[in-house]
Amino acid sequence: MTPLVRKLLNDRNKMRRKGRITEADELAQKINTPIVKSRASSLAPMGEASIGDLWRETGKTINIKKCSAISFNPDAVNAHFSNISRGDESTDYDSFYVSVTSESYGGDDLIEPFTVERLLNKLKRTSPGRDNIPSWVFKTCSAELSQVICSLFNLSLNWGEVPWQWRDAIVTPIPKVLNPSALTDYRPISVTPILSRMLEKIIVKAFISPALDSNQARNQFAYKRTGSSTCALIYITHWVSVMLETSTYVRCLLIDFTKAFDIVDHTVLLNKLSKLCLPPRVFNWIVSFLRNRTQVVKINSAYSSAEPINKGVIQGSGLGPALFSVMVNDLQLRSVRNILCKFADDATALSPEGSDISLEDEFKGILDWAIINKMCINTSKTKEIIFRRPNPRRDVIVPCISNVEIVNEVKLLGVLFSNNLVFDAHLRSVLSQCSSRCFLLRLLRNQGLPLSKLNIIFDSLILSRLRYAVTVWGGFLNADQIHQINAFLRRARRWAISDIELNFNDILKRCDKALFKGMMYSGHCLHQLLPEPNNPSIELRKRGHIFSLPSYKYEIFRKSFVIRCLFQFK
Repeated sequence: MTPLVRKLLNDRNKMRRKGRITEADELAQKINTPIVKSRASSLAPMGEASIGDLWRETGKTINIKKCSAISFNPDAVNAHFSNISRGDESTDYDSFYVSVTSESYGGDDLIEPFTVERLLNKLKRTSPGRDNIPSWVFKTCSAELSQVICSLFNLSLNWGEVPWQWRDAIVTPIPKVLNPSALTDYRPISVTPILSRMLEKIIVKAFISPALDSNQARNQFAYKRTGSSTCALIYITHWVSVMLETSTYVRCLLIDFTKAFDIVDHTVLLNKLSKLCLPPRVFNWIVSFLRNRTQVVKINSAYSSAEPINKGVIQGSGLGPALFSVMVNDLQLRSVRNILCKFADDATALSPEGSDISLEDEFKGILDWAIINKMCINTSKTKEIIFRRPNPRRDVIVPCISNVEIVNEVKLLGVLFSNNLVFDAHLRSVLSQCSSRCFLLRLLRNQGLPLSKLNIIFDSLILSRLRYAVTVWGGFLNADQIHQINAFLRRARRWAISDIELNFNDILKRCDKALFKGMMYSGHCLHQLLPEPNNPSIELRKRGHIFSLPSYKYEIFRKSFVIRCLFQFK
């Protein structure tokens, strides 16, 4: 709204009030010229802008509105969330405390000052808890505060007590759907004090993670340094392709847990923690962390009254994800021929044709596990999909699992799978989203945003969508599907919203190479999928990797990520 446009608009309004409609309409058409001219150069000065300023201007262009629970009373929201995480049966926390003798104490502090200083110095910008101490204070004064905070941490651990201020969380309702209309459309994300989260992460890294059974934790791909949803999907597609080498079909069951994080029973959880090899002081600290917890809900600047909770692990805390991993660590299948993949609270079971234990029996075992561990499975949202090779010689007929729907297409961790492993539906969805996002970039281009900044937004909004899990589905695309993606990328360059010279094969190869290089290290969560190293008796030519090349019968196995990379980078 420039001064000239404001004056012309006032003149137009005066003409209309005086009944001079024709003249007002003619002036309205003339007003469009200075508006277009002003918009065409409004973002031209953004060439030297920072990334934060760039995204703020982008948000103004598309008029981003934050979705919040402002229409709900904070007390009503807190009552809703706390009722889910509050059970009738109270946990006897005192019975779990371990007596700390001089031998088990050892007399040494568990945390060193340099560990605290390093964490403070690397602290990212994050929301404070109820103490309202901003993150920049800890980062700026890391050297001065490290000794004091280290003493506080060790004092808390030695006494096995968590300060009551750290047991009070601020809950923010986060929408689960695009247009939430009820409280059930929100999930609670808790914010605990920064110091509490820091000590929790130290405990997880130093004590809980090493204590977990590595064999049982091999199929959990969340909350790991190398884990991701892409790794979980690669694990699933790899074993599906392996099973289809010798089987006509593979049954896949997608299990849905209801409010998995919010209803974790503390008695069950502490019993499992007590079986881990944890120092007594650390175990007592976790017991104290779980007991006498309260939460308040914050909506805009309004706070609710505090409500007690006695169930669940805190989503948003440093300890919550690790505690949930401990809770589901013993969830396993009965047959070694069947495969279970876990990503946080998502569990996927695979069973090939002719397995010694059927998928029905495996699901019964999972239901029994849920009852014993006081978890809840939503059978109405649990789905089964039967993967099969394209054009099989005979129809697939399998018994149905009670109350579980069999589908031909399902979304798993953001990727649409069809029962023949043809990713037409997923590709249509990705290209549709990318095309709609191109409209935003064309608006920014028309407002004069420099091409260098358009490239940043293009990479963040469009190429990132194309790259998500591309190592999972990219190898299964045919020539026509690849042509569709390349045609879209050419259109983007023709529209002058990006000058990045890329085609789909380049994108796929870069992503394949980066992930394959990472998984060759023994500590990577996907290293288990690699074949045995090839140790020839004579020295051969230099190769891209040391692993033997497997034989294959069907192209589905050849197109899966691990096998594709073994042949591509040999």
